[in-house]
Amino acid sequence: VPGIKGGICQRCGSEIPDGVYDEWGKRYCRSCLTFGHVNETTVLYRQVRPLSTVRHRLVPAFPPTEEQQRAGAYVRERIVPGGRGFVHAVCGAGKTEMLYDGILYALNEGFRVCLAIPRKDVVRELAERLIPIFPDTTVKALFQGSHDDAGAHLLVSTVHQLINFHQEFELVVIDEADAFPYRGDAFLHALVKKAMKPDAALIEMSATPEVNTAKDAYFLPARFHRRPLDVPVVEYVDGLAEAVRGGSIPATVSVWLKNGGHPRKAI
Repeated sequence: VPGIKGGICQRCGSEIPDGVYDEWGKRYCRSCLTFGHVNETTVLYRQVRPLSTVRHRLVPAFPPTEEQQRAGAYVRERIVPGGRGFVHAVCGAGKTEMLYDGILYALNEGFRVCLAIPRKDVVRELAERLIPIFPDTTVKALFQGSHDDAGAHLLVSTVHQLINFHQEFELVVIDEADAFPYRGDAFLHALVKKAMKPDAALIEMSATPEVNTAKDAYFLPARFHRRPLDVPVVEYVDGLAEAVRGGSIPATVSVWLKNGGHPRKAI
C-alpha cells in the first residue's frame, strides 16, 4: 500500500497537513517519523499471518478470589464483536488474573490477542509471567529492541509497537490505560484502533481512571487479600539521629517497634 493515501499516513493513521514536504519535495508524515521516514513514494507491506491451531490451556499459579472471578466474568462477557469494557481495580487487586478466563476463551476461538502496556519494563515482566500460565500458547513480548512476534497467539506489547500492525487483533487489552504516555495521547489511541480488526473487542484497565470513566465499568475497590492499603504517617521524633549515634533508642521509637510498627499507637 502507498505510505500516504488521501492525505493520511497509512502506517500511523495521522493526517498530513498541507505544506509539509521533505528534502525530496514529497509530503511526509512527521507524527511517526521516529519509526522511519514515510512519504508519498514509500511502499508499506501488509501480510496475512495465520496462527497455528492450538487447544490452549490455563494453568494459574493460584486460584482466583471470588471478586476476581466476578471481574473475570465481566471481561469474558464483553469479548464479543465490537465489545467494550473497563475494569477499575485498585493496585494489588490482581487485574492481570481477572483477564485469564477471557484471554483463554479468545485464544480458543482462534483470536489473536494483544495485551498492550505503556511501559517497556512491565511488558517483559508480564510476558514472563504469562508463559507458564498459558503453557501451550505462543506468548511473545514486543518492545523497542525486541521485534520477535512471529506466531504469537498472545502478544504483550508496548502501545508504541502497535504501529507495526494493521487490523490484526480480535482482542486488545490496554493495561494502565490511565498512565503516561497513553492517557490523552491521540496518536497512541489511533495506533490501538488501527491494530484492531473492525469488530475487535477492547478492554481497558486502570487503578486511577479519569472522572468521566464509561458507565459500563467493573469496580473492584479492594486488594485480593482484603487488607487496606498502607497509608504512611509522618511522626516527628526529636533528637533521633543523636540518640542512635549514642547507641540508644528514643522511647517513642521503642514503643512504636514493640507495637508492630504502628506509629499512632506510640503517641
